[in-house]
Amino acid sequence: MPAPPTGKLAAERLADLMDAAQDAGLVRLDRTGKRILSINIPATVELFDLYERAQPGTKAQYLYRLYSGYAHAKQWAVMLWAQQQAPFDDRGRTIAKTEASDLLAVLATQRAITAAGRALTALEQYRSAESSS
Repeated sequence: MPAPPTGKLAAERLADLMDAAQDAGLVRLDRTGKRILSINIPATVELFDLYERAQPGTKAQYLYRLYSGYAHAKQWAVMLWAQQQAPFDDRGRTIAKTEASDLLAVLATQRAITAAGRALTALEQYRSAESSS
């Protein structure tokens, strides 16, 4: 009668590793139902909720959405603080004049950059902790 093996087979070791990864929330099922490693990364919009402070009951992602609206020339973003002017012709047409504060734009930009900096710092800390273990 042959002696029992002293260690685990590779398939058993892999199953143990997958069990540990599943306990850590790093596993999902693929289309065939097989367990695969997976890391859920929040959407860019959701990262602002994680790394930027907002008033209770609001989400910080509005800051990202505002910059995205400006970047993509969305009318709601471009005209956000516009003031409607008096009619300028006999058909009653008007224009909207945007009056924004340069200081507010600078402060909002600084706030977005600070949030991105916090996210990068968290990533660096995660990576350094991961490489030291």
